[in-house]
Formats: sequence, C-alpha cells, structure tokens
Amino acid sequence: MSRSRRTPEEAPVSAAARTGSEDNLYLAVLRAAEGRKDERDRVQKKTFTKWVNKHLIKAQRHVNDLYEDLRDGHNLISLLEVLSGDTLVSGKEDATMATNPLALMMGLVLALTGLWGSLVTPGCEPREKGRMRFHKLQNVQIALNYLKHRQVKLVNIRNDDIADGNPKLTLGLIWTIILHFQISDIQVTGQSEDMTAKEKLLLWSQRMVEDYQGLRCDNFTTSWRDGRLFNAIIHRHRPMLIDMSRVYRQSNLENLDQAFTVAERDLGVTRLLDPEDVDVAQPDEKSIITYVSSLYDAMPRVPEVQDGVKANELQLRWQEYYEVVTGLLQWSRQHSTVFEERRLPASYEEIEILWRQFLKFKETELPAREADKNRSKVIFQALEVRGLEAGAGVPKGGGPGCLGSTEWVV
Repeated sequence: MSRSRRTPEEAPVSAAARTGSEDNLYLAVLRAAEGRKDERDRVQKKTFTKWVNKHLIKAQRHVNDLYEDLRDGHNLISLLEVLSGDTLVSGKEDATMATNPLALMMGLVLALTGLWGSLVTPGCEPREKGRMRFHKLQNVQIALNYLKHRQVKLVNIRNDDIADGNPKLTLGLIWTIILHFQISDIQVTGQSEDMTAKEKLLLWSQRMVEDYQGLRCDNFTTSWRDGRLFNAIIHRHRPMLIDMSRVYRQSNLENLDQAFTVAERDLGVTRLLDPEDVDVAQPDEKSIITYVSSLYDAMPRVPEVQDGVKANELQLRWQEYYEVVTGLLQWSRQHSTVFEERRLPASYEEIEILWRQFLKFKETELPAREADKNRSKVIFQALEVRGLEAGAGVPKGGGPGCLGSTEWVV
C-alpha cells in the first residue's frame, strides 16, 4: 500500500523556519521594550527638566535640554546650592590652573581619575568658568563631591558621564537628587521604622483619599491614570477648590488637566506633568512620585475627617442621584418620541411584531425604570437629611418632582 504524499501545507515546519519565526518574535519584543523605554525616558526628561527649573529660577538660571545644559556643571552646582542652602564653590576661578601648565595637567589627571574630591573640601573648590572639557569635568566633580559629602549614594555615575551628556546617567543623577532632597524627609503618622521614602509617600497618598468612594491608591503608576486621586488629594486639603461630583463624570484628560491647573494656581505646585503623559497604559513611576511629593510639600498634614469628607459624601450622593434622574429623563423622552411617531400597523404580521415589542417593554424595561424612579426618591430623601446634618443645602429644582407625570410612562 503506497503512502500518500503530504501537501506543502501539511509538511512539518523545518527547524530553521521555526528558529526564524522565534527570532522575529524576539526582535519584536525587543523593539516594543525599547519603545517603552524611550517613552519612559522622554517623560522623565520632561518632568525632571521642569523640576530642575522650578528650583533654578531662584538662582536666575534655566535649562532647556537637561542632557546638554548640565554638562558644564554650572547648573548642577547652582541646583545643589539652592536645594541645600550651602555654598559649594568659593565663587572665584582658580587662576593657578588657568596659567600654570603643570597645575593644569595635574588637575586634569585628578579630575579624570575622580581623585580631585579626596584632595579638597566641599565648599572650597573654585567654580571653573572655562569651556574646555577639563573645566566641565571639574565643575561636575564639585557637585558629585558634595553629594558624597552628604552620604548620597551614587551608583556608577562619574563626572565624565554627565559632562558627555549621557542620557541614562543624567536622569539617574537627577532622580538621586530628587530622592535625597525632596522625598527622603517625608513623615506620615502611623509609618513603620522600616518604611522607605516611597512607601511613606504611598501611605500619605492613601490616607489622603481613604474616605473617597471608589478610589484606590495601590501604586504610583496605573492608580493615577484617571486623575481622580490628584483631584481627591486637593479636595481633601481644600474642599472648595474641587467639585468631586464633576471629577466622577469627567474624562481622564479633563481630570488630570483640572488637578494640575488648580494645584499650580491655588497651591503653588509647579505643573510637572502633562495629562497626555499620565493617561497611558503604564504611567512613569518616577515622574508620578516627583509630582506627588510636590503635593506633599504643599500639604504634608493629612486633614482630620471632618467637613471635607462630609461635603464629599454629599457630592457623591448627589452625583448618584443626578445620574439616575438624568438617565430616567433621557429614557422617558426618547420613548415618548418613539410612541408619538409610530404609525398604525398595516398588516397582521406588523401587529404581531408590535405586540411582542410591547410585552417585552412592559415586562422587562418598564419595571426596571420604575425601580430607578423609586431609587431616586430614596436618594433624594437621604440627601435632604445629610444636608441638614452637615449644614449644607441640597440643590433646588432637582427633586423627584422633576419627573413629572407627562414624562413618566406607566
């Protein structure tokens, strides 16, 4: 009995073909990962640049490109002086270095080998004003020496990395500075001794939003995407600045823009983030932490659960009532229009179809809407009671009477 020949479609895939397919998949995964990394670095660069500039303005300095404008060390030194209140340099250029070739050669060797910091005391080094690579290296080393003097751990960051504008290590250096000067001193009631600064900031965030219905703060990435947490933190601190009923209706971008605008205008918190950079599948953690820590600086104490939360409860209940009644009105008007425009059936088949539609409407849709109507009455009565208890009024003209008999199909 002869064997049937396999068609090309049935033939087994060769090992080479499988390897090629796997290689393509591997390359696709690598490209996707690189794309995410590039996007993360782009957002971090933008956020860190804004953070640096909000401090450098006190020294009458400004950076446009974070990687380029830190290379000569001048902005880096000024940033650390603003943050610390210390003087890192003597304020005069070292004339010996500029005129003595031997001293220049020795200084260059020390700067390149990183030994300069072991021979000078922070605050005694002169700031180099020249534009040669040596001058840049020495200025950057002054900044690194100061950080080491403050026991700041610098992992694989050298003066030539910054002087050469290395993107990864420049971002790493600024993040290290943010951690040390802005986040390390966070204190929250109830914190444990072994908590990191990041964990303390997360605890503070959770405390600020713990009484807000439907809000969870589990991380510094996806939890912040819809903008509700930012708004809730501001509302907890200053309830009159944010209408939480609007927050629950608005889009992610609207919430984010509202929070960043209000925080900058009314609380003096620099707008470090852009809404489109946060409303993504995986927001950048370091950028979110940097901004949230700025909010902490503006309102470190968690307010007591008093007027703010009571007002929030009323807003949430009013939002629930508003959504139920709005849905009922839209449904009622839509069906009224349909009934008014419907023509009499011209055949027995059309009568039968119309009858089945009516039965379905009466037995399923109408009872559900009746239940919503009764629910709206209960919510409104609860609103009136809570409003009196909290000393707040309930908006007029929105009671159950807004569903008049002419707009309610029975």
